[in-house]
Amino acid sequence: MSPKDNTSIFSYALALSILWSASIGTIAVWTISEEKNSTLNLATAEARAYFNKDQAMRLWATEHGRIYVPATDRYPPDPNLAHIPERDIETPSGIALTLINPARIIRELDQNYGHLYGVTGKVTSLTPLARENIPDEWGKTGAAPPDKR
Repeated sequence: MSPKDNTSIFSYALALSILWSASIGTIAVWTISEEKNSTLNLATAEARAYFNKDQAMRLWATEHGRIYVPATDRYPPDPNLAHIPERDIETPSGIALTLINPARIIRELDQNYGHLYGVTGKVTSLTPLARENIPDEWGKTGAAPPDKR
């Protein structure tokens, strides 16, 4: 083989290596992009499903007008519901009941039973009645939280 043949083979091999590497790199970038979009779409769908579940529960509780629980240390009468005439009632057998806010129902379901479905949420409001409903900075602005890597 002449040196010219070796240079020619080397040039073809180099060109083929560059083309192969560029192809693999392009496929990798495209695959990563598709995976990222797929993951984002899946996370969005999951978040919507859980939000809709919470919204349905809250609407159900609100639709029933009033939901009472036994008045205990854990469920004392809610001062935010003091304007409702029958916030506190008593059953004929003498059990004291107090009205519970639908937002509290959702908050407690998330806190106490979120482990059953692997996701917890948080009821927030820009004009909260309860301290537990004060949004964090992300909840106020909608800006993405800082990356915690």
